[in-house]
Amino acid sequence: MSGEAVRSRRKKLNLSQEELSEKAGISRPYLSQIESGTRPGSVSVLEKIAGALGIEVKEFFSTPGLSQPELEETEIELLIAFAKLDEIDRNSVLQHAKALAQVTEMKGILS
Repeated sequence: MSGEAVRSRRKKLNLSQEELSEKAGISRPYLSQIESGTRPGSVSVLEKIAGALGIEVKEFFSTPGLSQPELEETEIELLIAFAKLDEIDRNSVLQHAKALAQVTEMKGILS
């Protein structure tokens, strides 16, 4: 995720950090850290920022000038959904994903 994408959209809308942080319900220093890349934003915070900017969270995961985003839409949706799980469910999903990856790898070797 590019903090620059947050900053760019904020400036495009002529919003100050103070205005955006108020609209998003987060502190201005936290917003500043996200924009500068010194601190990542949680999914819930990114959703608040995106809502305040009138965009979807997935727009933070694209690189300006590229025809395709850094991540595919399904990958972004997966990351957002995964981040909302508790630790037990995250571990379960991760174990299943690793098992599926091994099966897929074996299919490739056997083909």
